[in-house]
Order: sequence, then C-alpha cells, then structure tokens
Amino acid sequence: MADNRTGKLYEEIAAQMMEQIRSGALRPGDRLPPERTLAEEYGVSRTAIREALRSMEMMGCVESHVGEGTYIKTPSLQEIVDPFSMLIAQNGRMGGDLIEARLILETEIAALAARRRTDEQLSALEKTLAEMRRDIESGGMGIEADERFHEILVGAAGNEALSTMLNMCAGMLSRTRPLTQSIKGVPKMALKDHTAIFEAVRIQDERTARRLMRGHLNRALKNLGRLQKK
Repeated sequence: MADNRTGKLYEEIAAQMMEQIRSGALRPGDRLPPERTLAEEYGVSRTAIREALRSMEMMGCVESHVGEGTYIKTPSLQEIVDPFSMLIAQNGRMGGDLIEARLILETEIAALAARRRTDEQLSALEKTLAEMRRDIESGGMGIEADERFHEILVGAAGNEALSTMLNMCAGMLSRTRPLTQSIKGVPKMALKDHTAIFEAVRIQDERTARRLMRGHLNRALKNLGRLQKK
C-alpha cells in the first residue's frame, strides 16, 4: 500500500515541477533545492522526491551533477524527436501521410533554400547529384545520395522549426524511400527531379524550386499508393 502511495506521490510531484517549468517559474539552468528542502516544501518523504527527480531526469527535464545538485535542463532536439520517430515507425500505415506532410513542408523548404543557399551548400547538392548518378548507373537506387540531397536543402533553408518537424518523420521516410525507389524507372526520374530542383536553387528561382519539389513529392506519393494497392 505504501509503495502505491509513494508511486502516486512522485508522479504528482513530477507533474507539479513540470508545470513550474512550463510556466517559467523554473528555468533552464536553475538549481533545485536539496532533496530535504523539497521534501519539506511538498510535505512528502525524500524517497518520493528522489523518484520524482529520477523520472524527470529520464524525460530529459533535469540533470544531476554529483556534489553539485540537480539542475533544470532544456531537452535536446534528439530527446524530443526520438520517441516521436519511434511511434511513427511502428505505424506502417503512415507512409502516405508523411509524404503528404513532406509535400507541405518541403515545397516551402525548397523555396527558402533557393533564397538563402550558400555556395558551399550548392557544391554539396551538386556532389549528391553526381553520387546518385554513379549509384544508379551501377545498378543501385541512389537512396543515400537522395536523402543527403533533401537534408542539405533543409539546412540551406535555414529554418530550425521546419528542420525539426522533418526530423520527427525521418525514421518512416527512410523506410518509404527504398519502397518507392524500387519501382522501375523511379531512380532515374528522381535524379532528373533533383537535377531540376538544384538548378532552380542555383539561380535562386524560389517559385520554380517550390513547383518542382511539389511535382517530385507528388510522384513519390503516387508511387507509394501504387505499391500499397498491390
């Protein structure tokens, strides 16, 4: 009975602390009071406080430093993205939905990349085209170079929010590419699409980059639909 009560208590305490973080009462870098002080403040045992802090540490909300104490932490992008990506990867029916999401996000990413790209990013994009061409000509599907092309475009767009949203979908997108690229003629068409998008980005033609990316992803969506009907 006591164990159940302690379990409930630590969850309630953790929830209260999380609310303080959300409200701004506790900020990244703030040092929490010692366990004894927290136990007195919340009117619970130090065991309940210890369990609450342990659960918050597992969520990436606090971090403990031996001999220094426990501090509020800003969760890293990876800590946010990984659980979401795992959830998506376990849902085999979401491939089409994710390509539709890409259709919305990456069309604007292509336009932003055309506006903001650097010479170094252009060189990196051009390198992926050469790698993709070599792989396809040797009988491969050009998947790795395909993925790098899109990653470089995201970086060239210079928008961290868009980058984060796409990263959340990365696991499932990595699974759908081999499926669609396995269709006869698709790798060569993808290379053709990438080459055209690259040219639009090179000359900083935002409207054309957006239109070409939309066409590229619409084809990917249709190809995935064809596979799902088989």
